[in-house]
Amino acid sequence: MKRSDAGKRIFGIVLAGCLLAGCFVPVIYGGYKYYERGNMIGVSMDVKMPAPDLYAKAVAAIEKKGVTKITKRDDKKMVLELDRNGQKGELTAKEVTPETSQLNIMVEKLKDIDQKVQEKDLGNIVEAVCQESGMVCKPVEKK
Repeated sequence: MKRSDAGKRIFGIVLAGCLLAGCFVPVIYGGYKYYERGNMIGVSMDVKMPAPDLYAKAVAAIEKKGVTKITKRDDKKMVLELDRNGQKGELTAKEVTPETSQLNIMVEKLKDIDQKVQEKDLGNIVEAVCQESGMVCKPVEKK
């Protein structure tokens, strides 16, 4: 019994020290999924962050990257209309609960570009938003 208590105590001290020193790899806060609807391809992600904060971070990330242009912005509904080299799309942030929200990005599917490449571009936008928010996000594995 004594050995178990000592082991727990040492583990607790090491854990506390690492937390204070910031030596752990950040926790994955969000997993995002790709989906398809007709001639649109999209990505969706649920995160533990209020929707207005997530929306503000998304706007900041898109403006900072400069690759995708915001053509229309409705801050009240938390919707952005996007244009990336003629490819139209939409970003929405929706409140799920007061502390969690959902980010959805849908763009037109391009016939002459492989779907995996288009998904990768969407993933890059989501990861830019995550990075702007101080989160680590990864794609959810398809089952």
